[in-house]
Amino acid sequence: MSTIPETTLNKVRALLAKAEAASTDAERFAYTAKANELMARYSIDAALLAAKQGTTDTPIMKSFTITNPRALAKARLLMSIANNVRCKALRSKLLKGRVFVDVYGYPTDIERVEILYTSLLLQMANGLESTLVPYSVDARSFRRSWLIGFALQVGKRLAEIEQAAEDDTTPTEGQSTALVLRDRSKALIDLVNGNVPKTNIPKRAPVDPHGYKAGKDAADQADLGQTRVTTGHLALTS
Repeated sequence: MSTIPETTLNKVRALLAKAEAASTDAERFAYTAKANELMARYSIDAALLAAKQGTTDTPIMKSFTITNPRALAKARLLMSIANNVRCKALRSKLLKGRVFVDVYGYPTDIERVEILYTSLLLQMANGLESTLVPYSVDARSFRRSWLIGFALQVGKRLAEIEQAAEDDTTPTEGQSTALVLRDRSKALIDLVNGNVPKTNIPKRAPVDPHGYKAGKDAADQADLGQTRVTTGHLALTS
């Protein structure tokens, strides 16, 4: 069962559908930014309401199994998304052709990780396919580095949206948004510390600077931190 209201999900799905069908990186990320900002604002408003009513929910852990092709690149994208939308992602296992990632967070935030990951995975694949490898550059290294640059820059932009959503929130009755979110973050950290899995991190391969920059640029065409949803805050009722 979704933790995000259907009306909000419909708006988010419509925005992400436009992002996936867009012809330019700027359009793709502008629509994606609006979708995430809508979910980010809902998540913060819901947290404030729960704190006000004394019904704050508890963080959980959800495991993801990611398979080839490009399992490591997909896992990197998932972790970059999760770690920048108020969740914590840890790679728990690495088997041949499969990567296991544990994502810790509050139900609403984990749900939006899933929604964003599904859309950005498609956008990443489309972006890589449409990018030409420069002459005399090793194609395999270029593509792998492109994927790294894309994932890291996506995380940076999502973090900017999260901060903007927090800054734009107007607490009621003297509530401190920062304190509410800090309390939730502490509970999340406590859960992670009590359940940290063993990791199997392979030696990092060298990064091709051309591919890394191309992937970073693909994720940086639009200023996601300045994109705003014009619908304002979601109305939450008790």
